[in-house]
Amino acid sequence: MNGDAAGRKARAKTQFNTVAAEYDAGPGCFAHFGRRLVTAAEIQPGQRVLDVASGRGAVLFPCAERVGQTGEVVGVDLADEMVRATNAEASRKGIPARVQVMDAERLDFAEATFDRVLCGFGIMFLPDQLRALGEFRRVVFEAGTGFAGVRAESDVGAVEPGEGEPEGCHAAHPGGLRARRSGEHGGEKREGCTAIETHRWGPENVNSKSDRSC
Repeated sequence: MNGDAAGRKARAKTQFNTVAAEYDAGPGCFAHFGRRLVTAAEIQPGQRVLDVASGRGAVLFPCAERVGQTGEVVGVDLADEMVRATNAEASRKGIPARVQVMDAERLDFAEATFDRVLCGFGIMFLPDQLRALGEFRRVVFEAGTGFAGVRAESDVGAVEPGEGEPEGCHAAHPGGLRARRSGEHGGEKREGCTAIETHRWGPENVNSKSDRSC
């Protein structure tokens, strides 16, 4: 790892450790889009799922609900305070999912361990995204559907939330993340829509891209 990449990781870790206690404590924007990602990835009961950059459980918690008692969800995050807070919340809520401190670019799992690998609002923080995607691909089953990830785009103005979206999600989030309202959606303008791109990668292609979802 070069010095610049190491510096970026250290800064990101410090930043997210600082905000861990109150992360997504307002309108619950990440939780809202985390549920949407779990739905888009078609998580099924009994599956084993890895959630990369778990944060405060926006994807982890609904994923654990979907896989049920016969499945398993494992989370990883670089920020140890995020890991501590999320594990504590999971214990309080009786959610059977735990997060480990781990670098997404160097996953400490054997090949073909998971049915799905999800990463919500995390890809943009990884210095070596291609290496991370290669790791995602390595740890998923050959027959798995692949991986899904979401990312927020820059805000284009404060407009009304889309259907089912918490109020206030147009505001800036820690790390400078902002969700974009109204814009192109498959070539169509849709007002009140937060543009989230869902990407899917499979064994044959690590860079394929699915449609946007709103």
